[in-house]
Amino acid sequence: MIIYHPAPGTDVVLIAYQCTTSTGSKVVVDVYIDGAPRAGQFRYDVVSFTHSPGEYSQMNAEPVISLAQEWDFLIAYKVPGYLPEGGDDPTQAGLYYSFGWLNGLYGWQLTWYNPTQKWVMIPTTGVNSIHPTIGDDVYSGYNYFHIVYQENNQIKYHYRYGQTRTGSLMSGGNPYVCSNNTGFTEHYNPSIISMGTTARVCWVGYRMVYYEEENEVDAFPQYRVLSGVQDKQLSGNLVTMFLLRILIKIQQILIMLLPGVRTIVKYGLPIILLTVRLLDDVTGQQVQVSNGTTNTNMYCITYEHNTGVPYYFERSNNLDSYYQSHKITNNFFSSGREGIVTVDSSEFYFALGDIEVDGQTINFIEIPDTLDVNNLNSINQCLITETITLSDNSSFLYSVQYGLNDSVSAVQAITGDRFINFKVLLIDDVTGQTIGEYDDVTYTQNNLYQYNNISYQVNTQGIGNRTARLKLVLDNNFESEYSLSRIFANESVLGKTTIKQISYSGGEVIKSYELSQNYPNPFNPTTTIKFQIPKAGNVTLKIYDILGNEITTLVDEFKEVGKFEVNFNASSLASGVYIYRLNVNDYVNVNKMVLLK
Repeated sequence: MIIYHPAPGTDVVLIAYQCTTSTGSKVVVDVYIDGAPRAGQFRYDVVSFTHSPGEYSQMNAEPVISLAQEWDFLIAYKVPGYLPEGGDDPTQAGLYYSFGWLNGLYGWQLTWYNPTQKWVMIPTTGVNSIHPTIGDDVYSGYNYFHIVYQENNQIKYHYRYGQTRTGSLMSGGNPYVCSNNTGFTEHYNPSIISMGTTARVCWVGYRMVYYEEENEVDAFPQYRVLSGVQDKQLSGNLVTMFLLRILIKIQQILIMLLPGVRTIVKYGLPIILLTVRLLDDVTGQQVQVSNGTTNTNMYCITYEHNTGVPYYFERSNNLDSYYQSHKITNNFFSSGREGIVTVDSSEFYFALGDIEVDGQTINFIEIPDTLDVNNLNSINQCLITETITLSDNSSFLYSVQYGLNDSVSAVQAITGDRFINFKVLLIDDVTGQTIGEYDDVTYTQNNLYQYNNISYQVNTQGIGNRTARLKLVLDNNFESEYSLSRIFANESVLGKTTIKQISYSGGEVIKSYELSQNYPNPFNPTTTIKFQIPKAGNVTLKIYDILGNEITTLVDEFKEVGKFEVNFNASSLASGVYIYRLNVNDYVNVNKMVLLK
């Protein structure tokens, strides 16, 4: 990791890294002054590890360094915990730090505050604590070092602080789990940057998202950059979150978050979908992004070790230069609101977004700074769009996504008569009347399937000229925690996999006759038959045996336009092949089904 810290007339660069030795490996820090190694001693040993050459790949210490005001610095690194006892090696698994200061009076020499024991274990860390990252700031005469790391599937935050040049750091208490209440199942690769009195944290979240296409349910992995603010003055309570300009390199792809976007969150973290841009002029696997006041003085530094000795660091062009370069997008939400209902260890997420009317993106209402999202009423206040102008010929699109992070824990959380309900309403902005009701989804103990990720095209014929708002309404009947976030990107995302047509009142627009294959098939003894009709008429649905003898009539009545399903119980019939026949208006169709007892 590289830290630039300019002094008057001098550029100072600190590089912390791990290298091999005759007995194992060690973490060292190099000091460069104005682009050259410091005169005299420029390489300083931090900690040594004794191990065989074959264990080097398992001994990745992942060292990171941060240089605070008044020249205090802190190095954090990982120790696996299986090293031989004795000597100077730390033997307990966990994350450690070393603390010192850069002495400008003596030619920028590194000075350790405790030379006899330069390493200190970060409390509560262990063998599963990996990927440390640190930031720093000064507040009320104290140096604060913010430490974030990954532990199993969680992202944890911790800080150490002390008065400048005292040589000691005090504990900031037990680590706080940043990644709770996000709706994602896995969290990894954290990054942090300190700005003023707060630290901005980001990391990668992962979950599986399910969708239906052509009556088949499929799934795809969804990755998003999650970001939030940690404030040492809030005693671990996440109250206000900001979406920052954050950059992360994943396989040479740079993910950028636009500046100037802000939201208020309680007990949760913003979930962000970003535009992706390639860094065409740099290579390498290890990446660090510098902070800056604008895109023109922000850079990406990469460590190149794939081309053989000598290894080197490479700096990208300024980030503003990439805004006109090739962009990569995926088919997830580009804008909208997402919330999470947390019940014990189970999280249910819901999102409404990509709302577009006549080519114009429809945004959600602004969230007041004073709003505390901690109950049903407050979170429902945030899930309403700005006004929408509609007519009989409007082009009206929107998308929804519902799901849960862990079906096993959800079964344990949604017990008895507990339920969580989501629905989308179209509300007349003048009268408050509900014009349309869509996506009425209820999770219960017996209904915990992963809901679809669906886009809708709303047919507004007959709605007249009016202004309306789209609203996602959450309801449940038990105590839980809530969080809210804004999904944001700077351009529309195209290529939705599933688009369904519905009328503005909520019914699906049916354009053709269809008789679906029964499900399940083969069956024993019950199965379901689905059909749809685009024109009202008298409908008959009959069952025949393989010889053409009529067995029973399931439907014989007049039906309006719509989709229908009928259950068939064949408990009194013998195993074999049967035929079902749909007849409505001029449409006739037959399918086969197999009863297997």
